Amino acid sequence: MSKVLLSHNIKSKEIEECKKDIKGYIKDNVLTYKYDDNKIVLDFNKKCIYFKKEDTNTILNIIFDLNANKQSDYVFTDINKKFIINCITKKIIKKEKYIHIEYDLYISGEYSDSFTYELEWRDL
Repeated sequence: MSKVLLSHNIKSKEIEECKKDIKGYIKDNVLTYKYDDNKIVLDFNKKCIYFKKEDTNTILNIIFDLNANKQSDYVFTDINKKFIINCITKKIIKKEKYIHIEYDLYISGEYSDSFTYELEWRDL
């Protein structure tokens, strides 16, 4: 397990979330980090990239697979409600210690937004 320092950026029409100098760790191509009340796990072991964001009230699971429509879920644990999410991944760039993903999300069949997710890290 290696400790890392990372920057995480998520952008859409509705949000822009930039966090820098977040401590995390990477083991076997699974990157785990926390910011605010969110725990993020990014698994890039296989062809697809698996993303999980969890806080006290929600769990968001997304599967990124280039040019594919992947079904995932968004769970509101405080009210015991699950929404089906479809993710269409338009672009994936994976380099050493850098990931860039562009995708569209559909919640319960309705277009939600287009997002860009960037992650860059370095060893501590």
